[in-house]
Amino acid sequence: MRPKQTKDVRSRKRKSSRNVLIIVASFFILSALMRLGSGAGPALAREFESLTAPAEPDYCIPTDGLEALVTSLQERERNAEKREAEIAERLATLAIAERVYEENMQDLLAAEEALSQTIAQANSAADEDINKLTALYENMKASESAPLFEQMEPDFAAGFIARMRSETAANILASLPAESAYAISVVLAGRNANIQSE
Repeated sequence: MRPKQTKDVRSRKRKSSRNVLIIVASFFILSALMRLGSGAGPALAREFESLTAPAEPDYCIPTDGLEALVTSLQERERNAEKREAEIAERLATLAIAERVYEENMQDLLAAEEALSQTIAQANSAADEDINKLTALYENMKASESAPLFEQMEPDFAAGFIARMRSETAANILASLPAESAYAISVVLAGRNANIQSE
């Protein structure tokens, strides 16, 4: 029987302690309601706002230094933009100069090609003329062509003599005065000497 009695005692104590807790909690709730009704609500709201409002920084930023820094950064940005514009302008100028250079180079190459063709034609025409004159001098009698060779410069005369057949050239040199024949012979020998040394 004793265990049953102890259980009853314990359950009564628990019920009574619960009742006490309920009564204390209801006092707290009642007290809170009274405070809300008597103007505690605005005070609590202000307190809540102060808790959620961002805190002011504990340090102070000097505005003069900050303004100077911002001004300096803006100045640098303007200078950078100015340099970029100058570089872009230089690149555009360089592109134009390069295009003009390419066009001029094409014109120069075309002019060089035309000049080479003209020189080749002139050389060919000059060779033809010299060959014709050489053939003409070869067909003349040595006594008729010798006075012409005597009037020529030794270099010029040697050019014709070198192109002629040996027999005809010998006859012309034999018909020339000794001084003229010697001068032409020296030029001819000098030409052969240069060829051999090269």
